[in-house]
Amino acid sequence: YPFELWRYRRIAGVGEDIEIEFVDRSFTGEYKLALYPWEKDMLLHVDGLGETTSERLGMTSRAQRPGLHPGNLNNTTYMTRFMGARFKDRPFERLRQFFSLQRPPKIEQKELQTIVDTRLSFDQLEFSTDLYNIWIDDTTYLVPITVEVPNSSLDYIEEEGKFKARVGIYGRVTNLSGRVEAEFEDVLYSVFPRDYFLSRGKNQGSLYQKVVSLEPGRHKVDLVVKDMQGGDLGTWTRSISLAPNKSTGMEASPLVLAEQLENLDDFPEAPETFVMGDVRVVPKVGRRFQPNEKMGIYLQIYNPTLDSSTLTPSVSVEYIVTREGKIVDQFTDEEGASVGFYSPQRLVLLRKMGLSELSRGRYRLTVKVNDALSGQSSTSQADFEILGE
Repeated sequence: YPFELWRYRRIAGVGEDIEIEFVDRSFTGEYKLALYPWEKDMLLHVDGLGETTSERLGMTSRAQRPGLHPGNLNNTTYMTRFMGARFKDRPFERLRQFFSLQRPPKIEQKELQTIVDTRLSFDQLEFSTDLYNIWIDDTTYLVPITVEVPNSSLDYIEEEGKFKARVGIYGRVTNLSGRVEAEFEDVLYSVFPRDYFLSRGKNQGSLYQKVVSLEPGRHKVDLVVKDMQGGDLGTWTRSISLAPNKSTGMEASPLVLAEQLENLDDFPEAPETFVMGDVRVVPKVGRRFQPNEKMGIYLQIYNPTLDSSTLTPSVSVEYIVTREGKIVDQFTDEEGASVGFYSPQRLVLLRKMGLSELSRGRYRLTVKVNDALSGQSSTSQADFEILGE
């Protein structure tokens, strides 16, 4: 069967000199973790074919294979001939590695974990959060959780001409019954050259994002953030509801207002922070913009209708900005130029909007998508604020 062998010098919590084998027994591209190397042998149960070197030389018989006779797993002579004399190939060592690889990562920041366990709250450290969700399929949502910590709230130390700070982050997502759906921790490093920090860096913020995969339903998100040098703590709790996608009508995702929105040349080979598909989306945490900034608009529309002959959508997109219920700006994309990607499952809308004509205050952006093929429409809204004098 198709297989891949990955080698690691060291994996924390597992050991050193690690070999991990994955086998695709269904020929579908789904490689599953293998416990033993003979799981990739397609001819293991076919007599007369696929003989090993020792079998051809008459040193062993097919019946002695540990894959066919599990009792030979404990026979040192057979196992040495079949796999060599490596300690990591012994049965109990392979079992230990197999299950160690599937354990959740060990939480190192026990203090932050205990704060969530005991339901304590702190507000010593100021930070802001942004949370939205993207529907993937009937059983899965992706939920990016973004945290921004003002650098002015952190205790920086100067070393070798640079200002450095560390922020410990711990998060946990549970369902209504209290079962842990996702748990993560990280350390955010904030480093600036001395001149830049004194002129601009101390007035900026440090960003962190974690994407978790959740099932439809109600969930609770708990976050603990700690200044590792100053010791200040902050906590945040929020409930989120992820409704099942009925796949019967056009629906809209939450509207994401971004400080950075750009198409990438290629899909990343590995998951990257702030990247959804081939688009870099950096949410504007707090949704507060300066008049000279451009506001990125990111929205997904689910279950669109595609033309049966051209397999393309036919939509118009209305962008409406209101203040205290009154329209202050409005424009319509009649040609659907905002559509950056489309498929039978979703449309991805991308747009940048200038804010120079808006005065200081709070606004609401409404994006309405009209499907000319099905006659359906869907709307998503988000509030934002313009800063300035």
